[in-house]
Order: sequence, then C-alpha cells, then structure tokens
Amino acid sequence: MRRIGIAVLAVVFLAVAGCATRPADPDLARQFDEINDPWEPVNRGIFAFNGVLDAAVVKPLAVGYRFITPQFVRTGVSNFFENLRTPMYLANDLMQADGAKACDSLRRLLVNTTIGVGGLFDPASHWDIPKKDNDFGRTLAVWGVERGPYFVRPFFGASTIRDAAGWGVDLFLIPTDYLILDQPEIYWSKAALYNISEREQAIEFIENLQRSSTDMYVTVRSLYLQNRTKEIAAARGEKSAPGYAFEFDTDD
Repeated sequence: MRRIGIAVLAVVFLAVAGCATRPADPDLARQFDEINDPWEPVNRGIFAFNGVLDAAVVKPLAVGYRFITPQFVRTGVSNFFENLRTPMYLANDLMQADGAKACDSLRRLLVNTTIGVGGLFDPASHWDIPKKDNDFGRTLAVWGVERGPYFVRPFFGASTIRDAAGWGVDLFLIPTDYLILDQPEIYWSKAALYNISEREQAIEFIENLQRSSTDMYVTVRSLYLQNRTKEIAAARGEKSAPGYAFEFDTDD
C-alpha cells in the first residue's frame, strides 16, 4: 500500500507547487488547454529524476535480466504477470458493463490458469481469445469522469489525475496480492520482477525515442495522452483518430 502513499504525496506536491502561465495567444492557449499540463515545471523535474533513476538502476537491471535469462523464460514471466492482472481487467470490464470483453477476460483467465500452467503459457491467444487489458482509469472515463491535469509520478511516470486515481483502485483488484501482503519480501520481489520484465521489453522502444526526440518530456507526454485517448475511445465504443499506441506500464 506504500505505492498509494507515493501517488497521494505526488498529487499534493504538484497541487501546491504552482501552475504554469496560460499563454495569451489564442492558438497557444487552445493547445495549452488540450494538453492540460499546468504543472509542467514540476513535472519536468520529476521526469528528470525518473530518468536518472532509470539510467542508474532500472535499465541496467533490465539489461542484466535479458543477458542472463533465456527468451522462453522471459516470455513465461511476462505471461505469468499478465495472467495475474487478468482479474483486474475482468473487474473493470464488468464495471464498464462490457459483457463481451468480460467474457473474453474470463475465458483467458480460465484457460491460461489451467492449461497454461498458472499463466506461464498463453494457449488462449493460440485459440484466438483476444487479449485486451483494462484499468479503472478507463472505467472512470466511461462513466464520465474528466481526465484532469497531466502529471508525472515519481518512480512510475506519466499519468493524469483520473488515471492516478484509477491506478490506486486497481491495486486492490489483483486478488493474488492479498495472499502475500503479510510477506513483504515476496510482495516487493514480485513488484520488482514485474517492473524489470516490463522495462526489458521496452529497451529498444525507449532507446529509439531517446535517439529521435529533441525533447523527451514532450515526446513521452504526447505518446501517453494519445495512447490513453485511443484506449478510452475504445472502452466507450467510439472511433478515435489514428495515433501511436504503445504498451509500457510500470504500475505494479
């Protein structure tokens, strides 16, 4: 539950840190409102801190993990964590009243937990049961909650007020976590391995962004907001404009 405290502290810190000035030019003001990043100076500081932490600790661990672990093991680890998160997807499918998606999530959970040996394998995908993640941030959006300002969470990166609130709820929707709450060494080892696994899968993606971007902060913000817009439009059953979708989540 320490992660919730970090998120709350981040929100409070940003709230008292002051806001960026809205441009007087109408076109720039419209763009400013669309991005909704009033805490950009503070966000950039947190983003820089996260970048240093990533370069010094997280990326080296991810590179080392890739070096010492065969691909089939890494795939199994990724599959295992995806299966652990499927009850969270299912809960949000139900809260969004999306019966078809909930059915797919339930089928994936049953198939991969049993035939897939606890989720280490992914026979559901071979049987064309679609894999669609979900989260409470999307659930809030489906029921009309506004996005709120963009901000960068210490350690965990890009978010918005709505998504951060959703993240806090999602922490309670992974039932296996309750089994290890009284075993902190297992709980935090699981969280560390999950994040290292996710970071390992994103090594080339992030390196490409760093090589091609003139302002990494703006690039990440733009990609995050575009991606969330597409995900929320899909959750609402709407068509969204073409955009770049990516998967890189370190919220566990």
